[in-house]
Amino acid sequence: MAASRFVCGSPNTEALAFKMITMKPLCTMYTSTKRLTSSKSDRNHRGSYGVIASMVGGKAKKSQIVIPDPDYRIPIVLLGLAGVFVYQDNLLAAAPVGLLGLLLLFQTTRVRFVFDEEALEVKVGDQLQESGENVFVGGKNRWKYSTFVNWELWWPNFPILVYFKETQTKPEGQVHFFPVIFNGKQLYDVMVERAGPSKTSLPNIGSLGKYDSKATVEKIHVLSSSFVNTMFGVRIKTWQGWSGYARGIIFENLFFTQVNYPIDMDQFYCKYVANGGCPIKPSAVKVSDVQYIGANG
Repeated sequence: MAASRFVCGSPNTEALAFKMITMKPLCTMYTSTKRLTSSKSDRNHRGSYGVIASMVGGKAKKSQIVIPDPDYRIPIVLLGLAGVFVYQDNLLAAAPVGLLGLLLLFQTTRVRFVFDEEALEVKVGDQLQESGENVFVGGKNRWKYSTFVNWELWWPNFPILVYFKETQTKPEGQVHFFPVIFNGKQLYDVMVERAGPSKTSLPNIGSLGKYDSKATVEKIHVLSSSFVNTMFGVRIKTWQGWSGYARGIIFENLFFTQVNYPIDMDQFYCKYVANGGCPIKPSAVKVSDVQYIGANG
């Protein structure tokens, strides 16, 4: 794991106040901290960067088994839509939509996602029996969280599909899609807690001050996050030259594996710097009261 990075910009940049708990105080202007507890460095990474993401206030310990409740909204919507087609004498559309609704209704009564300490498993029935081998890609319907490359839930307000990619079935990665016939909020929370954050699941504190805007970010608590094979871990990024503040931010209980910059704070960000498109400006977004508690990796 490579060292963390803090970029503070010009000498006129607003003062930066932060503290690191369980680590020695960090430096400023283009310097690096000591390496975190990792024996290897400069490894290759699959992802481009890691967003700041976590489930705040996790509800379940990893030793507990979590089974999201069934949710009948999707089959009900499909059956209702089939009824509308029937009313319009459009039987050609009503038949497939109605059959899909009935299938999902049946599956909702019997299929369960079971999250145990180390893996997600698909089980069936009230007795949570094994679902057997996957008829599409082979292998048991049980996948270890450690093999997850990414996952997404479309769409959080009314989830329809859950997607994840794992390397347990085959080394190059196997993609899975399941209809969300479970409580979407419960499913999202446990996926973040057990499998780690998805690439787009939660916020990245970045691009503050972009487009001549005033940034106002405060009172953020990021708790229990894991970062695997990424360029960046937890990151605060502000464009130089603008105004506003980011304050009262806590990163707690962080786990890093093969991360180039586990902790990154850049107050002089400009993606056009290679083309000479970012002249030095005297003002900046003020970053203060940032805490890093329990960084491991």
